[in-house]
Amino acid sequence: MIVKGVFYSLLTVCTQIWYKVIEMSLGSLLKHKRESLGMTVRQVGKEAGISYSLVSKFEKGSRIPTLVILQKIQGVLDMNDREFQELIQIRNKSESSSSVNRKGGGDIQWKVIEAVREFKSIYPIM
Repeated sequence: MIVKGVFYSLLTVCTQIWYKVIEMSLGSLLKHKRESLGMTVRQVGKEAGISYSLVSKFEKGSRIPTLVILQKIQGVLDMNDREFQELIQIRNKSESSSSVNRKGGGDIQWKVIEAVREFKSIYPIM
């Protein structure tokens, strides 16, 4: 019984961390680039024509920027084409991972949830 409870807790924590990994990668890349230029969040926001709080949300991974906003940020952070393409790839992964596919498609997150449900049906907690 205790082992099952610990397993469920560990699986839950791992799943939550996994959900955030991709978003944090996008945010940490933006933050690293901004800090390497010695800029503040307010400066980036002002020069990109967006609010500084939105820039902060992108860096924290709580929001995913649109491609239009990424282009504005690219200009402010003086990113070359290669860096920008990498940023777009990370952004697209973030966007596809930000919500669980309710139709049960090939989304990895959905597969994790289904595996947990199956495990719970085989080994119910009493």
